[in-house]
Amino acid sequence: MNKIFTTQLTGLFQRLSTDDYGYQFEDAARLLSQAIIGEGSIYLYGSQELSAVLAEALNGVEPLPSVKELTLDNVKEMTIADRAWIFTREISQVKELTSMLEDNQIPFVVVANKEKNSDETVGDILIDLKVNRGLIPGETGERFGYPTGMASLFIYHQIHFLIREMLEEEE
Repeated sequence: MNKIFTTQLTGLFQRLSTDDYGYQFEDAARLLSQAIIGEGSIYLYGSQELSAVLAEALNGVEPLPSVKELTLDNVKEMTIADRAWIFTREISQVKELTSMLEDNQIPFVVVANKEKNSDETVGDILIDLKVNRGLIPGETGERFGYPTGMASLFIYHQIHFLIREMLEEEE
């Protein structure tokens, strides 16, 4: 089972490393870098297990510059110089938060599972997690092994590296 999971997880990371994602990652990094360059903050939110991204951004070995935790309460404090970055399994879990950001005209990036056959867009940039079902097939047809946290951290690091490059070029 470990080999199956490892193979499937490697495949997921490879799908998240295609050129299409590379362009999305660059766009997201550019949007988020604007906050740091413009003396604003990046407000980051991670729902459920995706709060691991917030822990990494705030307390990791290489914290993200100018990052703060995003809550419903501090959306009111945000200015046009700030940006938001949201990680969630499903877009529906953060409807109130995204509506508040849109009402306050705060640019933001969302990383979430896109629903199949849905053209729903939210935020300035929507990055699909690609973890709509478990990676490992069970004996009775069910699937298990949802690495949404790992996929989110993979995406976070890819964009963080690009932000770092952009800030170095800016200096």
